[in-house]
Amino acid sequence: MRKRDQTALCQANAVTGGAVLILLFSSAAGARQNNASAGSDQVPVVSLSPKQVGQSYPLKLTATNLNCNVAQTFEFQLDSGPWLVPPPNMTIAGLGKGQSGTIIAQMDFRNIAPGTYYGHVSSRCTSCGWYILSGCYENGDDTIIKVKVYDPAQPNTNQLEAPNPFAGLKPYRPPEIRLDPTISTSDESLLDQPQQGKLATVRAAVKKAEADGRKARDEARAARQNKNNCERELAQLKAAMDAANRRAGIAAQDAANAEAAANAAARDLANYDADLQKAQRAAVQADRDQRMAAGARTLTGQRHGSSSPEYRDANARVAAAITKSSEAGRALSKVRGSKSARQRAADQAARASNTAKAAAARAQSAANAATARYNAKARECNRLGAAQKIAEAKVRASDNAAKHAVGVANYEESEARKGAAKARQAAKRRGVKRLDEDITKAKARKERCETALIERAKFMTRVFQALRLINVINPNKISAKDVDVQSKVTDFFNGRTATVLTKAVATIGGSLVAGGTGIAAPVAPAFTAFSAMKAGYGLIKIKQNLFTPGRGGYRGNDNLKKLLKDKGLADETRAPGFADTDADRMVKEMERFVAHGGNPGYLDKEFDRMINQCFREVQQLAALQAQRNAAAGK
Repeated sequence: MRKRDQTALCQANAVTGGAVLILLFSSAAGARQNNASAGSDQVPVVSLSPKQVGQSYPLKLTATNLNCNVAQTFEFQLDSGPWLVPPPNMTIAGLGKGQSGTIIAQMDFRNIAPGTYYGHVSSRCTSCGWYILSGCYENGDDTIIKVKVYDPAQPNTNQLEAPNPFAGLKPYRPPEIRLDPTISTSDESLLDQPQQGKLATVRAAVKKAEADGRKARDEARAARQNKNNCERELAQLKAAMDAANRRAGIAAQDAANAEAAANAAARDLANYDADLQKAQRAAVQADRDQRMAAGARTLTGQRHGSSSPEYRDANARVAAAITKSSEAGRALSKVRGSKSARQRAADQAARASNTAKAAAARAQSAANAATARYNAKARECNRLGAAQKIAEAKVRASDNAAKHAVGVANYEESEARKGAAKARQAAKRRGVKRLDEDITKAKARKERCETALIERAKFMTRVFQALRLINVINPNKISAKDVDVQSKVTDFFNGRTATVLTKAVATIGGSLVAGGTGIAAPVAPAFTAFSAMKAGYGLIKIKQNLFTPGRGGYRGNDNLKKLLKDKGLADETRAPGFADTDADRMVKEMERFVAHGGNPGYLDKEFDRMINQCFREVQQLAALQAQRNAAAGK
């Protein structure tokens, strides 16, 4: 987990951050959408220019990493009908800061009927983080595209605009949960194992919460797409069901009409005998009326004459009777000749009725099947709708779980910061205490070294005083002050400590290291105080019999030790750490000087080593004191 970098948000926003979804269409009237959904609760709708049926158009999808310093991976998802065809790979990987990547989808209207269509295009940075940041903060981008598809062969066809199936769609966004910055690795190392383990546990819980949240959102997205796909299929099935029911209704009406015609033809056939008898009676009656009219005309002519008005009226009645009789005869002939026609008509009407009934049955069966398919799909969509609600509930539950996990993590991080501060103070106190102990030890080493140095200088002062006394060192050339080794050593050491060490401390400040390692002090001068004594060296009286082996009267070192004791330069005590007496040690040092031919260079080196050792002790003490002051905040 890293500190949230608000300047590197990997989100779809042209002003404030990284992942931008840009829709570019190849047509001149194409639209460009640059994350109008950022900061809004509604997904924007982009209307494209009308497209022609039977054609295919490319759809360019571009993702841009605006300001995320880490290369990121983006994924597109399409939710539409079969007309929006995704490319084989919907992922664009490895986009560095300022880089863009493009994939090409297809809007395929070759098998699409004229109408209005909607599609949903979304993108998100799959390598970005929510709470556990992996480079940049993630955000998503959503766009709804709307396109009207027309048929140029039917330019005047009125088409109803379909409702937007994505009207209630909310933009993709990670939950608004913020994880506080985690403590540094150095601070975490100050915590005890239980507290480190607790931090690891709550951080793992946050990671799991993020993984669960991503999974829940992916499942909710898939559930929504499944439901949308189902509802698109349901709409198609409803259109098919409505068309099938219309066809079934028409077929049923045709069957009813055919049945009515068949019944009428059957009735007409069944009425043949009655119609024949009626026609026969009408023909007989018309013939009788004609004969009666002819007889009445004869009587009228006899009575009134053939030129009288009465005769003319009677003659007209005869003509009318003849006409009526002829008509009755023809009607009778027609009825007699209609039997076969009536039979054929009845047979044809019956067959047509049966055919219409069968067609109506098939149409009704098809309508029933279409209705069954629609109902089955409707139940499926209801189940998918319920599944979507469950998936959305899981998203809310995952958000609540994430809020809890992040809240616990933030609390533990806060407690860890407090614990680290306390541990840092305790460590500081322990460090100061250890340094105080080390300083005490360093002071003791320094004091022991300086004591040994001064004691050795005092001792060598007496040695040189004795050598001057017996003229091994010429007292006329080397004064008592010249052989005061103690003063020379003390002055040289104190001067070097006061100047060289001061320069060293000024040069390296508080970076002095206990033990003397890494101290880049200026080069100090070597101790050469004994060099001047060589000029006064001689063996004038040392060769007298009193002190020279092999000569008569040689009494060895006893005489020399007696002389030293008599002059107060030595005694028979033993210094701590030495087996020889003080006098024996002095005699040996005098013989050592003589053995070196009066060249005191070996003493220069010896004291130089001792002085350097003590000086290192001083440096180590100064380094520890500087560290102590730094640790104590002084």
